[in-house]
Amino acid sequence: MEDIDPLLYAARAYSGVLLDPTPDNNLLIDGVITVLNYTPEEPEFIQYFMTIGDFMLRLYTDRMEYLEDRDNFILQIPLNAIEQVIKSFDDKTLNLDYDDSNTTEFLGNRFAVKLRNDFLYLYLNGGYSNSMDTDVL
Repeated sequence: MEDIDPLLYAARAYSGVLLDPTPDNNLLIDGVITVLNYTPEEPEFIQYFMTIGDFMLRLYTDRMEYLEDRDNFILQIPLNAIEQVIKSFDDKTLNLDYDDSNTTEFLGNRFAVKLRNDFLYLYLNGGYSNSMDTDVL
C-alpha cells in the first residue's frame, strides 16, 4: 500500500465539499456569534455572522457582508470535519474578566468545536484556504 502524505490525504478527503460552489443550498441556522480570540495577555471577543447549512459552517464579518456576497466568508469548516461540539468547558484557565459584559454573554452560551485530527492537520499546516482556491486542493 502506498504511503500518502497526511496533508494530501486530508485535502482529498475534504476537497469535494470545499470546492462545491453552492455547498449550502439548505440554510439551517444563521445568526450572530461571539468568538473568543484568546491570548493570555488580552482575551478579545469578536462578533461574526455565522451560517450553518447541510454541509458547511461559515463565518462572515457581519450580516451585511453575507447578504452582499455569500462567497466572501472569512472561515469555512465542513461539518464532517467537526468531531464534537463541546457545550461546556472549564473557563477558569482562560484568565477572563468576569466583570466584563462580553465575558458574561460569552460564558452564558459558550461552546467549543473540536475538529477531526485529519482536518486539523490540514488547517494548521497551511494546506487549507478559506477561499475556494482550487490550487490549494
